Amino acid sequence: MIFLDHFITSLRDEVRIIKILPPKVKKRVELGLLYSMPPISWSNISYYENQVLPLLLKHKVIQLNRTDARLANNGLPGEIQKLRCRVNFNALRFTTQIEELGRMIVKVLREKRPFLALHLRYEMDMLAFSGCAHDCYSKEEEELTRMRWI
Repeated sequence: MIFLDHFITSLRDEVRIIKILPPKVKKRVELGLLYSMPPISWSNISYYENQVLPLLLKHKVIQLNRTDARLANNGLPGEIQKLRCRVNFNALRFTTQIEELGRMIVKVLREKRPFLALHLRYEMDMLAFSGCAHDCYSKEEEELTRMRWI
């Protein structure tokens, strides 16, 4: 519950988040009567405004299955992109078990020195595709934007 509270508190000035569905909607969800759809990858904001929002208004709840972070992040209004970054890097937290495992791994690595960390799936454009440029200089931000268009 602490993670949920942190998430809601982190975003309270940006979006309205509810912990409990209204009774009528909750009943429909419990009965499995909810609209389910996979969002289209690399969709721009007009897809969400013109396709997803009308469905959300109609059904009140939409289950987005097989979702990913592939909302296109070039051409988004700045306030939307900043919200995405706040969600990804401030509002979401690792569970206590994952944090503890991370601390344990770092402790072992520091004790056994030296070590090399290699991320086998690291790609040069990972930061670019996060769409976040917090603390970047304007030249760096331009380069990240350019990389997303490649």
